[in-house]
Amino acid sequence: YARPRPKSGRKARQLKWVKGAAYPAQESRACEFKEVKGNNPIGSIRAVVDQYAVAFLNAGLSQEGVIFWGIRDQDRAIVGVSLRPQECDELRRIVTERLHQIVPPIAPTAYAVDLHPINDGVDIINDLYVVEVRVPPIRRTLLFATGGQEVYVKTDAGKRKLSALELQQEL
Repeated sequence: YARPRPKSGRKARQLKWVKGAAYPAQESRACEFKEVKGNNPIGSIRAVVDQYAVAFLNAGLSQEGVIFWGIRDQDRAIVGVSLRPQECDELRRIVTERLHQIVPPIAPTAYAVDLHPINDGVDIINDLYVVEVRVPPIRRTLLFATGGQEVYVKTDAGKRKLSALELQQEL
């Protein structure tokens, strides 16, 4: 996550997603890092994106929450997510569908899905991205749930699914 120095008087492009570099921020209640392992990155993201979004929506914070897939949480290293061009569109569609199932619903324009190309310090690495999902801060009077009616909250250690008693305490 570094800015290259200008070369011989030319103004350098800002290349910030450098493979292996450490992301400058720490994980927190407003920021989560996820490394995608295995050969099905879309399935891995689809399986939990709504859980993390619900956890951020229920966090009670006045700031947005952000999930970065392609950043290893133990050392904050940028490792990326392998996605072919057609998978990029499919991923955006699937994330949008999953977030659309959250109840009560949030406006589809309230969150953002960005794919940041990763570079080696000089050149873009083909088909390697950091996937960023931004979840808006929403003043809540109810708790949000996934399409499967599961309620999560964001904690300092990640996300936590609430039991019936914990649901009552949160309310």
